[in-house]
Amino acid sequence: MREPYVVRYIELPCTLPGVTVRSADGCCNVYINSRLSQEQQKRALEHEMTHVLREDFDNGRPLEEVEPEEKIVQRFKTGAMS
Repeated sequence: MREPYVVRYIELPCTLPGVTVRSADGCCNVYINSRLSQEQQKRALEHEMTHVLREDFDNGRPLEEVEPEEKIVQRFKTGAMS
């Protein structure tokens, strides 16, 4: 069963489009950078929701597999969020 989630738009560092943090009660807190354009926010939300729907927090895979470094670097270089 997928846990509930909450989406919040907050100011984050320019290099961070979004991040998801799971709280102790199992709720996924999705934070999207409010400094981004609406299109960038949409892509960041889609990306973060992919993690929620795939249940990346419980799959035991290391971060490097969930977010490969080259993908992260490419996202920051191009401004793409997916």
